[in-house]
Amino acid sequence: MLKTYEMLKQDLTAYKALDMKIKRMADRREVIKLKKNLYKTGPTVSGYLEAAAICTPSYLSFDYALSCHGLIPERAKIYTSATCRKRKKKTFRNWFGTYFIRMSRCLFFHTKLKYATKMKDLV
Repeated sequence: MLKTYEMLKQDLTAYKALDMKIKRMADRREVIKLKKNLYKTGPTVSGYLEAAAICTPSYLSFDYALSCHGLIPERAKIYTSATCRKRKKKTFRNWFGTYFIRMSRCLFFHTKLKYATKMKDLV
């Protein structure tokens, strides 16, 4: 399960030194820090869900998406995401994998949102 720092603090209200408790849990690998204020608490979360949580709004794209759909023969080891945020390129590495985020055109997000509202109107 993915948890933010605030969620961990709520779970650990019985402890006075919350930051030290979280640090000890990270040292024992009970929680794994993915990035600032984002932790993984169990092995059940897939890598593509972690990639979506590391940078929002974003979507898996490029080599990873092509590999998942069998359009390229090799397996992608890096989760590549596209986003319309201002940072052009960012790489996160941890022992689960490498997450690479690239800036893309915002058109894809706007089109998807318009489509979702149209589908909602039909239902």
